[in-house]
Amino acid sequence: MASQDIIARSATTTVPPSVRQQQEVAKLIDTTKCIGCKACQVA
Repeated sequence: MASQDIIARSATTTVPPSVRQQQEVAKLIDTTKCIGCKACQVA
């Protein structure tokens, strides 16, 4: 290993907690108003 080699190291060995908590969601679509544009699938 040369003197200018860079080694990435962490000060801790524990895994940091997730920044965002993912929540389960549902999408409700009123099919009686459908005009066939498929915007509901894109959303």
